[in-house]
Amino acid sequence: MSFASLLASYGKKRSRYDEGSESAPKVKSRVISPSEVNSSSSAAIPAEEEVISADTPPHYVVIGAQKAGTMAVVKNLNKHPDIFCLKEPHYFDLAWHAKTPAQYRKEVTKTHKKICGEKTPELIFVDECATRMKQVLSPKTKFLLFLRDPIKRAYSAWNMNINRNYESAPFDEVCDRNFRNLNEFRSHGTAEYQYVQRGFYMDQIERFLKVFPNRENFKVIIAEDMINPEMAKQKYAEIFEYLGAEIFDFEPENEHVGDYASGKSAGAGDGKDKKVKMSEAMEVKLMKVYHSHNERLFEWLGYRVHSWTSKQSIARRRLKEREEKMEKKEVKDGNDGVKDGENV
Repeated sequence: MSFASLLASYGKKRSRYDEGSESAPKVKSRVISPSEVNSSSSAAIPAEEEVISADTPPHYVVIGAQKAGTMAVVKNLNKHPDIFCLKEPHYFDLAWHAKTPAQYRKEVTKTHKKICGEKTPELIFVDECATRMKQVLSPKTKFLLFLRDPIKRAYSAWNMNINRNYESAPFDEVCDRNFRNLNEFRSHGTAEYQYVQRGFYMDQIERFLKVFPNRENFKVIIAEDMINPEMAKQKYAEIFEYLGAEIFDFEPENEHVGDYASGKSAGAGDGKDKKVKMSEAMEVKLMKVYHSHNERLFEWLGYRVHSWTSKQSIARRRLKEREEKMEKKEVKDGNDGVKDGENV
């Protein structure tokens, strides 16, 4: 099947699993914990009857995306005197059958601060998380979603897995593997390796908003806007106001998980370290894959994220120039071959 056919197949088939009309395909992944294996049901652990009010914590949840700067978000939110952010309790994707809602709330509120929330970046992506959250969260809970250039996000996630020895294949190879399995079921275990699919942002937003349709409780922040310190301060001021906190003047920190400096990838350690750069061909392929998804996102946001598209135009031009050089070389070699034949 051609690459174009694979993409067309994804567009036709993805709704099957979104609606739950048939069972999802089985996929291979690393060994996962018993709590992951047992997390297929949406029913929570039975607990005493809870009265969920507008003030029931958590008051907000950072739901994603993975590798979009959410580690820094936890650190910076916790600097505010009235805001607490718990780092990755993974209640809705991993611990659903291991804890009660009351135990989860106790973790989220282990502070004197009045605005309490948490960050688990899998929540926007993994199936069943939204429906589980619906059972536990207040209708007034606010959601923060940080989004990053999907190509850079995919590459960063792969690099992190390489550093953790969760992944051994080169980046181009894992992307091709994803292209062959775009309709995989989205679990915590499979999400670790769904590098391409996790960049289909509008698919995820639409699924989430079917469960939590109040868009006023859903705020998107572009990760690239948090790089410049002054812009980051402005964005955090907006977030504080959105969460109902006082404006707080501070210097935002940046935090990165993983290291690109080594220049090593799969095969490192065998005496032949391999560079981790993705090929230009794969970069352009990913641009084509993400183009329609990004356009849908931009339309929904009401603005374009130019930092995502400007660099893609440069990469396309580089590849086109390289292809033109190769074509000219082939023509030249062919002409030289004809001349040599005439001289024989």
